[in-house]
Amino acid sequence: MTAVASDSRILSFWYRLPLVVRSLVSGLVVFEVLQFGWVGAMIANTKVLPQVPWNVAAGLLFLWLVFKYFNGRGWPASTAEARRVSMRSGRLSREKWLWSFAYCGLVVVLIAAIINVVYRFIEVPASDMMDLSMFPWWTLYPTLIMLSINAGVSEEAGFRGYMQGEMERRYGPVTAIAFTSIVFWLAHLNHPSGMARVVMLIAYGVALGALTWAVQTIWPAIIAHSLTDALSFVTIAADTGQKWFMRKPPPFAETGIDTPFVVYSLLLVLTIPAGIAILKRLRAT
Repeated sequence: MTAVASDSRILSFWYRLPLVVRSLVSGLVVFEVLQFGWVGAMIANTKVLPQVPWNVAAGLLFLWLVFKYFNGRGWPASTAEARRVSMRSGRLSREKWLWSFAYCGLVVVLIAAIINVVYRFIEVPASDMMDLSMFPWWTLYPTLIMLSINAGVSEEAGFRGYMQGEMERRYGPVTAIAFTSIVFWLAHLNHPSGMARVVMLIAYGVALGALTWAVQTIWPAIIAHSLTDALSFVTIAADTGQKWFMRKPPPFAETGIDTPFVVYSLLLVLTIPAGIAILKRLRAT
């Protein structure tokens, strides 16, 4: 059997699968490959020359090469166009970029508000993230930034790119965003805090999914995702001596309706209509 005939049979079988299955499988594969390729370099860096953040250069090179492949470069040529369309990495006009940056700021505020309001009423287990205390600060902080970039690229390419895009075209944005956001949350259940963070993770998925639908490219969502993670990881590392799990606010039973609770509740209420207004502007631009 020739290589061309083999490729044809594989593609024929693939396109006979239900669209939901294809979207789910392709999105998870892209997410896993992009995300865990760098993790190996980061783990190796904890044992080899931890004084030098060489995992950052290795991670950026890996992301660039693999992202290009999933974006349509390389073999086989028969799937190049499908990969390019699925990645959704098109360009934006200057005006759309400006509105997208405003929306990214709202996403950061939204996540901070959810953490400081919702987490007061639920028990959030400590994270099981790897201990990076063996890194000096000049290796730790670049590594945390790289972790944020890696999460932003891998999760947006997998979930909002490959998984959401084709479902969006077939079933519409509401179904596609809802499905992708739930799978996005389920993908985080490997962490002890995953179940408790259901509200935050689904809201995060919906916000980024809506942004990608509005602009039809994953780049603004990658920026919002990377920025939110970087602020979380770096701030917590600076506050707690290289412990970078998500810090929980004090329980509502202890604080009652204090000033931070009122402020974050107002922010939570106000960011939603503001975000919707920006999405409408992006769709109309």
